[in-house]
Amino acid sequence: MQLFGNLFWGLILIVIGANFLLKNYIHINIPVFRIIIGLMIIYFGFSILFGNFTRRDKGATVFSSNAILDINEDEKEYSIIFGNGVIDLTDTDILKNKKKVVVNSVFANVIVRIPDNIPLKIQANTAFGEISSPDRRSSFLGEHTFYINKESSDSVVKIIASSVFGNMQIRTVATKNVNVETEE
Repeated sequence: MQLFGNLFWGLILIVIGANFLLKNYIHINIPVFRIIIGLMIIYFGFSILFGNFTRRDKGATVFSSNAILDINEDEKEYSIIFGNGVIDLTDTDILKNKKKVVVNSVFANVIVRIPDNIPLKIQANTAFGEISSPDRRSSFLGEHTFYINKESSDSVVKIIASSVFGNMQIRTVATKNVNVETEE
C-alpha cells in the first residue's frame, strides 16, 4: 500500500466526513487530525527503522545507510540526506568534462572519493558540520577553499561541498594512467 496513494486519501476523507457527522449531529468530538498525525509519525518511524522509507534518485538519497552515488554524465549535484554513504567522483573521464560538481551532506556522514591525478578546487561550505580535506585540514563553520594538484596545467574542476549538521570526508583515490602500447 502506498502511503499517499488513492486508498490513503480515500480513507482520510471518509474519516474526516464521519468525524464531521459525529461532531455536528451526535455531539461526539474525536480528535481525528491529532490521531492521523500521530499515526503518520509512527508510520514514518517504523519505515525508517525497518528500511522501507529510503528514497533514492539519481543524484540523491534520503534516509539511507551505506548508499553509494556514482558520478554520471547527467547529474551536477549529489546529496546524501539523513543517512551515510559514499559519493564516488573517481571516474576521471566524466569528471574532466564537468566544470563544476556539487556534493551535499545534510544530517549525514559522507565520504567523497576524488581522483588524485586531476586538479581540483574544493569550495567547502559548512554550517554546524565538518568537511575534512585529503590533507587533513578541516572546515567547521563558514567557507574555505582547498586545492588538489594545483600545480598541474590541466583545467581545474570545481567541487562545491556543503555540509549542514553533517560530516563530510574528502579522500583521494589513487588512479592509474595506463598507456597501452602494442608492440609489432
